[in-house]
Amino acid sequence: MEQKKASQTSCIPSPFQDLPFKEISNFKTPKPSRYAAKFSSPSPTPVHRQPEFFTASKTPPVSSIRRRGIMKPSAVKSSAAARRLKAFELEQAKSARKALINKERSLKSLAKSLTVWLNFLFENPTSCGCDVSSFTGGFETSNRLPCVAGNGKRRESEAGHNTVGVDVLWRGPKRQRHLSSNFEDEETTAFSDSMFTGLKASLTEICSFDDLKERMSGYLSLGSCKEVFVTMTQVTKTIDEGRLKMRAHCPMVTDVGMKEKALRTLMCYNPVWLRIGLYILLGGDTLLPNGDVNSEQEIAFLKIVLDKQFFSHVGLAKTYAYNKLVEGLYRPGYYEKLGNIVLKRFLLLVLILDRVKTQSSLPLKYGIDAQDGGSPLLFSLQSDAKSSRQLINKFLSSDVMHGEGNLLAHLVIVGYKVTYQQNPLLEYHFGVADLFKDLQDGIRLCRAIQLLQHDPSILSKMVVPSDTRKKSLVNCGTVLQFLREAGVPLCDQDGTLIMAEDIVDGDKELTISLLWNIFVHLQ
Repeated sequence: MEQKKASQTSCIPSPFQDLPFKEISNFKTPKPSRYAAKFSSPSPTPVHRQPEFFTASKTPPVSSIRRRGIMKPSAVKSSAAARRLKAFELEQAKSARKALINKERSLKSLAKSLTVWLNFLFENPTSCGCDVSSFTGGFETSNRLPCVAGNGKRRESEAGHNTVGVDVLWRGPKRQRHLSSNFEDEETTAFSDSMFTGLKASLTEICSFDDLKERMSGYLSLGSCKEVFVTMTQVTKTIDEGRLKMRAHCPMVTDVGMKEKALRTLMCYNPVWLRIGLYILLGGDTLLPNGDVNSEQEIAFLKIVLDKQFFSHVGLAKTYAYNKLVEGLYRPGYYEKLGNIVLKRFLLLVLILDRVKTQSSLPLKYGIDAQDGGSPLLFSLQSDAKSSRQLINKFLSSDVMHGEGNLLAHLVIVGYKVTYQQNPLLEYHFGVADLFKDLQDGIRLCRAIQLLQHDPSILSKMVVPSDTRKKSLVNCGTVLQFLREAGVPLCDQDGTLIMAEDIVDGDKELTISLLWNIFVHLQ
């Protein structure tokens, strides 16, 4: 195969076979391209390409950009008019801007003044000519104990003085004769200790029945005391018979986590009320509120009292101890007995505080409790329990109780009923910081009308909390309805009608106009 290729190669003639050297004399002369024949014209006549030359033009160069033409006199006049029009429009804009700034400044000044007025009205209604006692009724303070105000300080108060206290008995502004006689009959109702012999024996390990009765009578009427004793007679009997009990190992005492949870549940109470409840239950004047009960030292003291006095029993520990020198070792039955004691203490504490608060609170149809009169809030603002029933469910959960499904239903069967529930309106802060934003829910406007009109009926028509636009519209509509009935004009100085949507949307001009009309016609 290789020989065949070599023979074929040798047959091709080479142009340089005879010449020893290549001709390079005409090396610079370009040779015609072998591809020129492919693109050459098919005509037989050869076409010679003419040389290209640049020839100078006889006309001067002209720019391609369009030159600005000379303006005619009419165009000059229109341009001057346009400049004057533009200056006039600028002057108008400056004038409108200046008027807008002055208007905003006036609105801001009026808003500041009305904010001060509303805050003063809410904090000191009497100084604004609003006699709260005219629609809240009166309060009769107990003569047995010094009155304790909402801030926890003791003070002496005269009968009929409208104030916030924990040992006051509320009476309506217009008591009917038969209601008055029933109230007096209840106050003069006496009962002998022999009626509650079983209760007296069951409470021996908790407190003295006579001391309990004496301390309770300082905050409750005799009729209410009798009601509490009748209820607790059935409850203690059920507990002693074993039909209502905690788990055998008493996890509320033995389990650290559950004990902390139970302690936090009890701290849902307002410290003022919790101290009074522990005073009625355990005795000791040191527990009575005196000074700032919300300080860290007082709260720490209260927790120690609960830990050492409420969740334990010194006498029972000594009775069931294996060795008095060794703490924490007890004979069988100790924790079951301690669980019954804690259960009785808790149910008695909740029942007493529920009755005392119900008796001393101001009904909503006469005003806002803890502000217009009545007594301090039963539950603190930060607590997640706002009723006695919620507190019982949190404290006596299924992890603590033995064989209980619906504990409240079981308690109702034995006659144990608690009814107090803290209204969200009682926790509402009526202070005004941002006027237009704070008035959007309509609650502060309802409060202002209640004070200025001496008409607490508006409180029962409010929707609290007002956390949606629909609820805010309902409250603002109620405000406008009461103002219309009071003869207050519901329009601004230009005649624009004020609607509930304007207040909810925070319209500054219309909100200011509404407040000004309220101030002029109702103050």
